[in-house]
Amino acid sequence: MATYCLSTPRVGQVASARNSPNAQQKPCTRVKITSSAGPKSCHVSSLTSTSSKQRAVLKGGVSFLPARRRTAQVACSADAAAAGEVSAEPPVPAWAVKLGAFTAFILPISCPLATATGLLYPPSFAWFGPAWWAPGLGAMMFAAAIKLTVKDFARVVQAPQSVLLGIFANWSIKVALALLFVKLLGLQGGAAIGLLMVGAVSPSALSNYAVGVGMGNVALSVTVVSVSTLAAVGLTPALAQAMIGAGVSVSPSAMAQTILKVIVFPTFLGLFLNEMVKPVARLLQPFSGLVGTVATALVLGGAVSMHGHILFTSLGAYMVPVTLVYHALAYIGAYFMCKSFGANDRDTRAITLVTGMQSSTMATVLCTKFFPDVPTAMISTVLSTIVMANSGLWVATAWQRFIGPPAEEEK
Repeated sequence: MATYCLSTPRVGQVASARNSPNAQQKPCTRVKITSSAGPKSCHVSSLTSTSSKQRAVLKGGVSFLPARRRTAQVACSADAAAAGEVSAEPPVPAWAVKLGAFTAFILPISCPLATATGLLYPPSFAWFGPAWWAPGLGAMMFAAAIKLTVKDFARVVQAPQSVLLGIFANWSIKVALALLFVKLLGLQGGAAIGLLMVGAVSPSALSNYAVGVGMGNVALSVTVVSVSTLAAVGLTPALAQAMIGAGVSVSPSAMAQTILKVIVFPTFLGLFLNEMVKPVARLLQPFSGLVGTVATALVLGGAVSMHGHILFTSLGAYMVPVTLVYHALAYIGAYFMCKSFGANDRDTRAITLVTGMQSSTMATVLCTKFFPDVPTAMISTVLSTIVMANSGLWVATAWQRFIGPPAEEEK
C-alpha cells in the first residue's frame, strides 16, 4: 500500500502522486492506494473520510464530505502502473460534483418539507395524485439502480453471512412486529391492513443514503436492498395473502405484477444501462440523486395531501404513537439481532437502518391499488412513510455526530 498526498481532493481530480513524507509537510488528504506498484498519478473516483466525527462518501458526483475534513482514504483508479487491479474512469465534471453536493444538502430536508406542506396546504401536491405514485416510485428505483453493478449482487456469494443476516432481519423483524401489534392492540380493518402491508414490503432505497451518513457498510446495504427488492416479487404477495387474505380478497399474482412493473423493471433497467450502455449511464448518473430526491418528495407530498386529513381523525391520532414505536422497535430489534450474530459495527449500522427503513411508499401504492375500498389502510402506510424517511436520517445522523466511526475503524 502506498501513501500519497492530495492538497485539495475532489471527485474527478487527477492528482500527482507524492511520497508520504510530503503528506506531513502541509495540510492535505492522505491517499492510500492498494497497489503493488505506486502509480504516477491517480484519478479520484471515491473518497471516504475517516474523521472521528464523520465518515462520508464521494462517488458518482454525489458529495457528502465537508471541505474541512483533511483525513481520508481515497480509492483511486490508477493508470497503467496499476493495470489489472482497477479500471480507469473518466473524470467527473465539476458541475456534476456541485449538483451532487446540492442534492446531498436538500435530501435531508426534502421529506420533512414535503410532509409539512402536504399537511398544511394539501392543494400544493394535489396534482401528484395516485396515478403518479407508481411512476414516481419507479423513478426512485431507477435513480438508485443506475449505479448498481453485477458486483453488488456478487457480494451474496462473497460475504454470504452478512447479506443473509440483513435479508433475514428485514423480512422477519418487520413482519413479526406487524403481526404482534395487530394482535396485542386488537387492530382491525384498515389500521391492520396498512400496518401489515408496511411489514410485508422490501427496504427503501433511501436507506442506502442513510447508511452512508451513519458511517455504515454501504456496499452491504446496497446488496441487501437489491436482493430484497427482487425477493419482494414473491414474498410481498405471499405475506399479504397469508396475513390479510383471510378477511380481504388479495390477488398475489396481480400484486406480483405490480411489483415487477414498479420496482423490479426500473431496477433491472438501471443495472442494464450501467453494465451494458455505460455512456448513457454516465450521462444519467449525475442526475440520479436529484431525481430520486424529487420523486421521493413528490410521492410523499402527494400521499400526505390526499390522505393527510385521515391522520387528524381519532384513528389517525391513535396510530401515530403505534407507528413511532413500530419503527423504533424495528431499529432496536435489528441492532441486537446483528450483535447476537457477531456482526461488526459497520454491518450492524447498515442492517439496522435497512430494516427500519422499509419502502412504505410501495405499501401506499399497493394499498391504493388493491384496497381502494379501505381508505383507512392509508393511515399506517402514510404515517410509516413520514416516520421512515425522517427517523432513518435522524438515527444515521446520531451515529455520525454523537458516536462517530464504527469501532473497527478506530483501531
